[in-house]
Amino acid sequence: MRFIGRGSNVTALMLFAALRTQGQTPDLPPPLPMPKASAKPSAAPGPMVGYEIRWISTSSPEWRGKFDTRLQILVRQAGSSVWSIDSGTLHDLLNEFQKDPRCNILQSPKVTTPVNQTAQVVNEESVSYVAHMRPVIPKPHESAPKSAFEPEVDKVQDGIRLRLSSGQLLPQEGIRVHVSLEETRLIRIHTTRVTHVAAAKPGESSANESRIGKLFHSAGADSGSQVQTSTIQVPEVVWSTIEGNWLIPKDGALLMSAGPRTIAGRRGKETYAERVVAISFQVPESPGSVQTPVANASPLP
Repeated sequence: MRFIGRGSNVTALMLFAALRTQGQTPDLPPPLPMPKASAKPSAAPGPMVGYEIRWISTSSPEWRGKFDTRLQILVRQAGSSVWSIDSGTLHDLLNEFQKDPRCNILQSPKVTTPVNQTAQVVNEESVSYVAHMRPVIPKPHESAPKSAFEPEVDKVQDGIRLRLSSGQLLPQEGIRVHVSLEETRLIRIHTTRVTHVAAAKPGESSANESRIGKLFHSAGADSGSQVQTSTIQVPEVVWSTIEGNWLIPKDGALLMSAGPRTIAGRRGKETYAERVVAISFQVPESPGSVQTPVANASPLP
């Protein structure tokens, strides 16, 4: 006997075959209703827009003086500034930055996303530092390690996170977006020494103590203990944020700066440092053209 179907249909066919041999007519169950199509179609995505992000790192405030009359200020707060500039000013400003060998310009891959979606672009670096020195206690019947401490390494982020959301495309003016810029700036890494006092091993002679250990004991430490020192690092980090709703002009860009910082340069000399972000946009000709997401610049789900 051949059965076609599965689940409850197979059971019904087997029941039909059994009743047929007894000359009875089965009461077959009614067919299952077909799934109904959704009456509410899914909302169509908004028009596509491609954001272009340029990260500028400069070590001089001279650009502010040269372009001050061409920058349209939108907001100033606690050293942070947001400007609106036209395409000509953006072109001249980028050329001015490129002339400075101490300046660095990085352009992220274009982020193409529907207007009503959110995109995030990250440009930052992880910096490792020794946050703590953990004493190493050898287990019984194990030889002592070369170093009595193991470093506990932590990380701080140095760079900028940029988030663009809730856009409203105005064909004659530009696009209005909610922008959130978070900058984490590593100013310097300080160091300090930590003194560890451990009891001497049984039978160990004080003649094997180091000169530093003897000096420590003379300052009041127990003569039956050992002294070791280690170095830990303390990062000095400044965090700042800019957030608001602004218009990115159709023929221009939004210029943002979290403000300058004084950082430790070469040979301990302090130097000026400022990160500037230029945000412009384009509307792709093909509404279905969406870029391949990349690691450091991708639309958020």
